[in-house]
Amino acid sequence: MAIEVFNRQELKFVISQAQHEAILPTIRKHMRLDRHNLNGKTYRLYNLYIDTADRALIRHSMSKPTIYKEKIRIRSYQPLTPNSLVFLEVKKRYKKITNKRRTLLTFDEALEFVEIGTPPILQDYMNPQVVSEFAVILERQHYRPTAYINYDRMAFHALDEASDLRITFDANLISRSYGNDSLHRLLDKDAFIMEVKSINNIPLWLAELLDARCVYKQSFSKYGTEHARTLQTNKELVYA
Repeated sequence: MAIEVFNRQELKFVISQAQHEAILPTIRKHMRLDRHNLNGKTYRLYNLYIDTADRALIRHSMSKPTIYKEKIRIRSYQPLTPNSLVFLEVKKRYKKITNKRRTLLTFDEALEFVEIGTPPILQDYMNPQVVSEFAVILERQHYRPTAYINYDRMAFHALDEASDLRITFDANLISRSYGNDSLHRLLDKDAFIMEVKSINNIPLWLAELLDARCVYKQSFSKYGTEHARTLQTNKELVYA
């Protein structure tokens, strides 16, 4: 069963192809591949970000708030089709801790929930508590889909089952505005977004590995980068 509630710290790094190749062997020694990485291959993530008409959520996030920020998105491990099961997620960061809550719905159910605000009829695959929380969230503002962002992911989990350490590598980031078919690359094709996720401090072996390969923390927001690109090309996007 998919985990529906997360609490953890998330550290981001933008790394080159050479750095990726240098650190991967050591990571493979200490960690195992995610179940979605069948035969050791990357899997594709499909995301549709949700925001207000003036993109208030991402504007607040890009202002670098020190206390609180949130994002809402629809996420799928398969191409988005009307009846495909997707996750409707809200991701909140309070100080340094990220909390993510999500529930399964069909893509059509998620879109109707977001755009109209009417909660779906509860099904066995839904999390009733998260659906109720979203009903409250979606009452605050009128939200709508804003941008698709898809990318390839390689993910690792700690071999020690007592550890919640997770490391992901994202590449081939492609975006397009909702309702627009033009595709845009958000990152150089030879670059990766590396994320280290854990409620605890990172282990010593990982800290030494990153230091030895000159891998340093670097902020990168996929949706924020897409939003900045939109600002440069869409002169009709008016903010209140």
